[in-house]
Amino acid sequence: PPGGPPDAAAAAALAPQSQSQRPSVHTEDARYFVITSNTKDNVVKSVRHSLWATQRKNEQSLDEAFRSSPAVILVFSVNRSEAFQGYALMRSPVGRPRSKSGDPFNGFGRLFDIEWLKLHDLPYREVEHIRNSLNFDRPVQGSRDGQELSNGAGQRLCQLIDRHIDDPDSFPKPQAPPSVAAAALLSEKRRKEKRYRKAPDHLEATFDEQIEYFLSLDFEDYCEWHKRFGAASPGPLSPPGMDRPPPDPFFGLAPLHAAHLRGAGPPPMGMSPPHGVPWHPPHGMPPPMLHHPPHFHPVHMPPWGHLPSHHLARVAPY
Repeated sequence: PPGGPPDAAAAAALAPQSQSQRPSVHTEDARYFVITSNTKDNVVKSVRHSLWATQRKNEQSLDEAFRSSPAVILVFSVNRSEAFQGYALMRSPVGRPRSKSGDPFNGFGRLFDIEWLKLHDLPYREVEHIRNSLNFDRPVQGSRDGQELSNGAGQRLCQLIDRHIDDPDSFPKPQAPPSVAAAALLSEKRRKEKRYRKAPDHLEATFDEQIEYFLSLDFEDYCEWHKRFGAASPGPLSPPGMDRPPPDPFFGLAPLHAAHLRGAGPPPMGMSPPHGVPWHPPHGMPPPMLHHPPHFHPVHMPPWGHLPSHHLARVAPY
């Protein structure tokens, strides 16, 4: 499991070695290699039997390192685990194990002795800063099976594994992923917010676009839309208990004529007042020069302003 050894019995076998007093193997002359395993079961077998077998292509480099270096450290990672699982010390040349207990790997490769020193998960996210100068300065978590690490990269990798065991509180606690229910609620909230942002403009959208939009809202969605936009945008009838501001009696007239009818002043120069709405200048003011334009154009009405009367009960703005 993450944060601990793959097998309790295998972990217990490590206790005598890890607690024994010995000189550090992490010297400037030590050599480090990344070993990848297809399954965690192979790592458990390795811990139990103190053996390992690698691919044929790795045997020569490991054997040469063992014969020429004071210590060869193998750092293990199980494929698709997104972590390193610990490190071990190579104890015999390839193909010459001292143990005669049999082959736990069923003839995968030539066996050799190893001594597990530390067994603990080290997540890849915590080693992204460690680069390997022997592999084009790439991150160590991208190493292939048998890739040699520089001495500095290997030591830092092992030191992080040691820290996880000796001082686990020095690492930040990973955040737990949100539950399925919380993720679903968040997704629904984002969907609704996106829908509200795309509310159709009542003066520019077509009638069909607005009808399609409002029919897609459930009651709670429409109440929310009404609270946000109902005071400024005409829409279907108000939800129960939510009153709309009183309608503008001059909606649909040209803005300057609407201002005149509200008592804000005379009709603009060059335009006559609407039919049947006389205007008389105050005492002492000469009447303005009026010119009748060929056409009078009111502002664009919302789509439901052109509906027949029998449709207004469903989508009338007021």
